[in-house]
Amino acid sequence: MSRKLIIIAAFFISIMGYSQNHEQIRLLTEKGDKYYQQNNIEKAEKTFKKIIKLDSLHKDTYFNLGAIALQKNNANEAIGYFKKCVELGDLGAIDILETNLNYDFSKLNIDKVEHSEVLYKIGLKLLSKNDKEKAELYFLKSNKYNKINSSDKQFTLEGRLPLNRPLPKFICSKQGKVVVSIIVDRKGKVTEATAGVKGSTTTANCLLKEAKNAALQTKWQPKPNAPENQRGQITYNFKLR
Repeated sequence: MSRKLIIIAAFFISIMGYSQNHEQIRLLTEKGDKYYQQNNIEKAEKTFKKIIKLDSLHKDTYFNLGAIALQKNNANEAIGYFKKCVELGDLGAIDILETNLNYDFSKLNIDKVEHSEVLYKIGLKLLSKNDKEKAELYFLKSNKYNKINSSDKQFTLEGRLPLNRPLPKFICSKQGKVVVSIIVDRKGKVTEATAGVKGSTTTANCLLKEAKNAALQTKWQPKPNAPENQRGQITYNFKLR
């Protein structure tokens, strides 16, 4: 048999093995889900662990095992499973670690940008449920971790929270703090933005321009009883690395 034919044969064997594994995992997942729905936690756990033996990178299964560990009040085990989820790219598991296990997720080995995005999404989710107080905590935490493009942001508009946070582009070798004065209508639209007001530490046009553009794109909570033209501020700290 030629070398080429051996390689082709090995390739097909590999594909067949993957296909069989995939089918086994699918069947085991269905079986584990069924046990879980029947509240047969022990059998569900054993079934999901069989999946990990077949595929040690199956993040959905780690999430399921984490949920089971939570149900069994095994916090340490749950933390281990949800941390594995995060390592495999399931950043939604941070929400579980934070809200159900009081875990300090700053210890997790993931990028601060991802921390910030997840925290912000959790804040929006809480806001949609009218849990404003808790949402504000998540927005504050998000700001703490957010250093995208080497710029920090701080939003101030009395009684209202930002619904998005466009990032200013960092396109020049200047640094400093840019304070942007904004006017927001009742629908949450920024109608005016003036960059470089009192409190700014730079007059670099490249930073002022990008800060103003980002501020104009920011959307805020609608508030029918707000002033028709409500004044606020957004602060951007541009830092060279």
